[in-house]
Amino acid sequence: MATIYYIPDAHLVAIVGTAPISAPDVVRKLWAYIKTNGLVDKKKKHMINFDNTLKAVFGRRKQVTMFEFIKFMYEHLSALPPEAESDIYWADTQLSKVKKTQQEALIKSRLGQGVFRERLRRLWDNKCAVTGYKVLPLLRASHIKPWRKATNSERLDPCNGLLLIPNLDAAFDAGLLSFTTEGTVLLSKKLSPRDVAALGIKNGMALRKLPRRTINYLKYHRKHVFQR
Repeated sequence: MATIYYIPDAHLVAIVGTAPISAPDVVRKLWAYIKTNGLVDKKKKHMINFDNTLKAVFGRRKQVTMFEFIKFMYEHLSALPPEAESDIYWADTQLSKVKKTQQEALIKSRLGQGVFRERLRRLWDNKCAVTGYKVLPLLRASHIKPWRKATNSERLDPCNGLLLIPNLDAAFDAGLLSFTTEGTVLLSKKLSPRDVAALGIKNGMALRKLPRRTINYLKYHRKHVFQR
């Protein structure tokens, strides 16, 4: 899946800074702020209390669920235009030392297209890795070990990817969902039962198969991306 970068508005920069940032990184920075300032409700762990800084950003509500919090966040982000510091721009400028043929494949894999997406489609039989949903235009090719942390070979490895429906893909990228060594869905405690229902996640959901190399990538995701 293509990583979209955003510019935070004047309210949000106080927490996440001024540099272009991806939505999952905004979530991580906001969560770090919430933890540092003790804003998780002590009785209702899925609820976030607002201090004065968050009230200035998100309004005067006293608390919201994590799911509502993420929805509010998008109101304070503006997507970068294609010609700005986007994924394509980053790949074109930062991969200049890579052979031209490999560079093209790497750029396309960053966009969830080309070789990487085709390999994922073959690996998962043109279906969502979890639900089996098979309308290809709606399926997203997502890296398990994030692009910026992966080697060039890992970026093109289909076992470092999952073909997912949009709701699962968004939760996986944000670290709100992961998978066990057996492939069963793991849910972050930051998701309330209402959030889980809204995302269409059901008990017992699991990957339809589990390639050996994918197990190692998922171990990385649980350790470094998943928000327990």
